[in-house]
Parts: sequence; C-alpha cells; structure tokens
Amino acid sequence: MFTYVRKDFIDGVNMYDAAILYKRFRQRQQVWRFGLDPDKVASFIAEYGWHLDEQGGQIISCATTSSRRAAG
Repeated sequence: MFTYVRKDFIDGVNMYDAAILYKRFRQRQQVWRFGLDPDKVASFIAEYGWHLDEQGGQIISCATTSSRRAAG
C-alpha cells in the first residue's frame, strides 16, 4: 500500500475542512514535503515498478498496489 497527501492540500489550495491539520503538519512541523495529484499517482508509482489497483480517501489517500494482476 502506498499512501500520499493530496497536492492541493499541501499547497494550501484546498483545506478539506482540516485547517488545524494543515497548520500543524505543514506550517509548523513541515512533515510533508510534497503532495500528489490523484490523477498522476499511477504514473508516479509506475516509475518504481508498481501499478495502481484503486485509490480512495480525501486528504491522505491510499493507492493500493499488487505484485501480480488478477487473471480476468
């Protein structure tokens, strides 16, 4: 499983009703260095040999990957 924070949240464009979270982990502590656009996750993880099966969430999303594709 690969988790990521949305780029628009990191950039401060969309707070998703989580301004306190943004202030704590982005402004004060700088925990997150970059975020990803959900539409670009598949190409990002493909650079590391992974493929996208599904994703979900709001601010912090999960992109689930598997080492083999189901026969279908």
